[in-house]
Amino acid sequence: MIAIPPLPRPQPADEECPLDETVWNVVHGEIGDGAMRVYVESYLELLSERIDGAEGATAAGQRSAAIRLLSDLRVGSGILGADRLAALVATVEAALRRGPPGDRAVDWSRLRAQAHVAERALRRALSDLERG
Repeated sequence: MIAIPPLPRPQPADEECPLDETVWNVVHGEIGDGAMRVYVESYLELLSERIDGAEGATAAGQRSAAIRLLSDLRVGSGILGADRLAALVATVEAALRRGPPGDRAVDWSRLRAQAHVAERALRRALSDLERG
């Protein structure tokens, strides 16, 4: 049986842990340390790129391209237990689906801030995996 390291406890600045421990543990238990490490590293590598790409596509009037990038980000975030980020991405997706009025309602800085919180938590969890 593989020992699953617990997720890091929230830091004082965090209201709660930005990762769902149950989701993290289930996925980790299913795929193991190596695959989890690779998936998290790939997710983190693409995190900013997806947000930047979605914002750029939105500015260029290419909502469908932005929605595809955001959909990938939402699903990946959900798989890793980054539920708050996944929920916020879903909200942005819904706004973009409404058309141009929704485009103006998107708060990209809020999305980036939540992505940064999730990134820090995932890096801590990744560090715990590496320490084994």
